Amino acid sequence: MKGNTIDEIKEVLLNRFGFIPVFYFLTVLYGNVEYPGPYREIEKELVLLYHMVSGESGKDMHKVMPYATFYDLYKRFWITNYSESNKKVKQDLNGMFSSPHIRILASLINNPDGLKNVTLFIDGHDSKIKYYKPSESHSLLYSYKLKGPAVRTQVIQDMNEIITHVSISEKCVVGNDGTMFIQMKLYKKISEADCLGMDGGYNLFIQKFKDNATDAGYGFYNRNFLHPIRKEPGQKLTLNETHFYNKFGSFHSSTEAQFSMLGSKFERFNNNRAALQISDIKYYNI
Repeated sequence: MKGNTIDEIKEVLLNRFGFIPVFYFLTVLYGNVEYPGPYREIEKELVLLYHMVSGESGKDMHKVMPYATFYDLYKRFWITNYSESNKKVKQDLNGMFSSPHIRILASLINNPDGLKNVTLFIDGHDSKIKYYKPSESHSLLYSYKLKGPAVRTQVIQDMNEIITHVSISEKCVVGNDGTMFIQMKLYKKISEADCLGMDGGYNLFIQKFKDNATDAGYGFYNRNFLHPIRKEPGQKLTLNETHFYNKFGSFHSSTEAQFSMLGSKFERFNNNRAALQISDIKYYNI
């Protein structure tokens, strides 16, 4: 590597993550195969992780290695290995850190009174991008939340703030919360003992979810979902309903802190920075 850049990279990764996440990336996600480039394999692994952490472009990696070499490494890891890596990440998110028993116990301990039954939250997250695909309309990417082009991803988080499931990412105009919620087929992934908290954008799709689950041989009922009280326009909430609405809203807003934390760890996915340049949403999604 050029100069002492690998030592600087190691220091950045150690300060951001500690040892265990880096070890997982090196031994599980990177794998035990040889990647392009005339460098030590472990150093190439660290450069790939640093690229996500720093938010620097591929061309900025010239301070470490020639851009052509870095791109070959990047392409092999993210694009050639896409199917295998995507499958592994989904499997580990689902099973490594969370289970129905853990979620129920955590909810009983940590949730406020009246919301002890909620074990999971679903929320949509918009991410700024610069999208380079001339054959597709950029108007479909517009996010009203970010006032610019972005993709939307549905994220499931448990009461220990562990992300357990992530949807595919969609263009913001195309991917509304309810439709993406149905497309995730969560009835195959969560337990019938779970209760999924959600905001008002999802509850109109709950019946469709239950029908699809029944057709697939699963039993989900209204008790498996909790959302803000919905009334017809002009109808006022009662005092108790207002109290529940405010309490639930405050509880649900805690999920936003997770996105802020991830953005602080991975500058590549931080909406406060210049938008990430991509040519295919699926590689961003993984």
